[in-house]
Amino acid sequence: MLKGTHSKKRLVLFIAFGWALLILSNQVGDLKLYQGSFVATYALAITSIILLTGYSGQLSLGHSALMAVGAYAGALSIFNAGLNPIVSLIIAVLAAGIFGLILGVIAARLSGPYLAGTTLALAVSLPTLANQFSILGAEEGIVFDVGPAPARFGEDFSQYKWFFWISSLAALIMVWFIANLLSSRYGRTFKA
Repeated sequence: MLKGTHSKKRLVLFIAFGWALLILSNQVGDLKLYQGSFVATYALAITSIILLTGYSGQLSLGHSALMAVGAYAGALSIFNAGLNPIVSLIIAVLAAGIFGLILGVIAARLSGPYLAGTTLALAVSLPTLANQFSILGAEEGIVFDVGPAPARFGEDFSQYKWFFWISSLAALIMVWFIANLLSSRYGRTFKA
């Protein structure tokens, strides 16, 4: 019974924080929204680092490689397949998750400096490898336009606000998911 109460309080807190971000996005300029999008993107990476290093005690330096896989998957799905940004975001999450799962299976028996060295090697080699393929934009990367914000939000709805909403929603969902994971039976094994 107590656990359900904490879950409900956590959900209400995240919804309130989401509404606060929504209201805040209407009060600030495009530069602050642009910066807020980066803050939300880095919050995604930081929450996973906190989960891995802070709670499970493992040292991994390969988060940039996982973010790169997700970024390339999302960019390619927009650039080559012409998919909706929301659909490409889901594809990016799935691609990074599958790549992380494969990496996790390979590195499951490693710990300490061996895990850190393996993930560091991946983080250093993946961008170099990506630079060799023209489909990934070689050294210039992929430049693409995700299109304007949906028309239903009105003409005054800027592209920066749209990016801020997408990245903030993704960060809120990830933090909520990890908070619930840590309070579950499976999450308590991370702490043990």
